Amino acid sequence: MKDEYAYNPTMSKQLLAEAGYPNGFKTNIVADATGDMDLLRIVKTYFAQVGIDMDIRPVDAAEFVSFVQISHKHDQLSQFGHNGKLGSLGINPVNFLSRLVPNKYMAISDPVLEAFHPKAWTVSSFDEVKKLLRDCNEYVARKHFLISLLQPMECALYQPWFKGYNGERGSISGSAGPHLLFYYPPRFWINQNLKKSMGH
Repeated sequence: MKDEYAYNPTMSKQLLAEAGYPNGFKTNIVADATGDMDLLRIVKTYFAQVGIDMDIRPVDAAEFVSFVQISHKHDQLSQFGHNGKLGSLGINPVNFLSRLVPNKYMAISDPVLEAFHPKAWTVSSFDEVKKLLRDCNEYVARKHFLISLLQPMECALYQPWFKGYNGERGSISGSAGPHLLFYYPPRFWINQNLKKSMGH
């Protein structure tokens, strides 16, 4: 399966011809303008090399949320995820499965894919959840439902005397959701002795 994700314009053209598009086709992608437009332009270039003419249609963040996530509308393609990433997991891996619910993010109707999310709420052990997520990820990869682009590095910098914090994304800013904003801060504390010993 890894060969299917390698850069191979010759194989891509062959697959397009087998699918009935020997001369490629035109499409478009609705994208959150706050995302990584340069990365999308790279994808556009790769597509163009095999005959796929993809028009990038950036919209502001509010319009994107309304169009894709609230109205559940899809044009041809849509970019979703944090800062332009596609398929971002976030904190809770089961939340990722909710992205695969029909018409929530991707306009896909597939009974096997649709069964993963409800099944995640019926399993009774951590190992079962891990297997379910592994099976789901493999199924999505084999079916090529989406393109997962580069995941930008994120760093969390904090003083050594700031205790109870281990780099949880969004726990202070609230970007991971209000439920996490209220969950983590009560567990933070300042080691005053360590702070003083370091000259602060």
